[in-house]
Amino acid sequence: MKKSILRKTAAFVLIFILSITITFPVLAKGARDTSVEEELAYDLNSLGLFKGIGTNTDGTINFDLNRKGTRVEALVMLIRLLGEEDAAKACSDECIFTDVPEWAKCYVSYAFAQGYTRGSVYNDSEGVYLFGTGYATAEMYCTFVLRAIGYSDTNDADFSWNNPFNLARSAGIVTDDVNIKDFRRADIVIVSYNSLSVRVKDS
Repeated sequence: MKKSILRKTAAFVLIFILSITITFPVLAKGARDTSVEEELAYDLNSLGLFKGIGTNTDGTINFDLNRKGTRVEALVMLIRLLGEEDAAKACSDECIFTDVPEWAKCYVSYAFAQGYTRGSVYNDSEGVYLFGTGYATAEMYCTFVLRAIGYSDTNDADFSWNNPFNLARSAGIVTDDVNIKDFRRADIVIVSYNSLSVRVKDS
């Protein structure tokens, strides 16, 4: 009798455990669980700051958080955080960078004029100026944000563009949940969300 009860109890526990296990989301190889970042992304989206790339099959916004963001996407995000998107869209300056897509030229030209970005390659002899259309690194995005809140990397005045993390951490932009080595759109969300509450330099 006791063995029968034990068998039934063990079977129940096993079924219960299996039922819990299969409720966990199945992530693609190399993908992160971005459920927390997705909540932050929706908060940013409600403020008009972070926009998705379309919709999922269930009608929700596809923020594509596991993908690495591009330099252009990161710069546009920065401009929105600063509340300067309308000014950027109205910018009529000629874009000196030859590798920027048409839709983003006004953003990049505006950011260049404001000193938020300097591009990645200058070649005066050939007249080629490249903004850089590759992935946004943690160094790049933190540099963007730090410049925007008043810090300077000119002659390493406040920080170095290739190692902005000490200042970014002390300012509250980078927290432990930001993956600076594998920087994705999810990390852009966290840094952007954090930046909403940081102090401007000397303020």
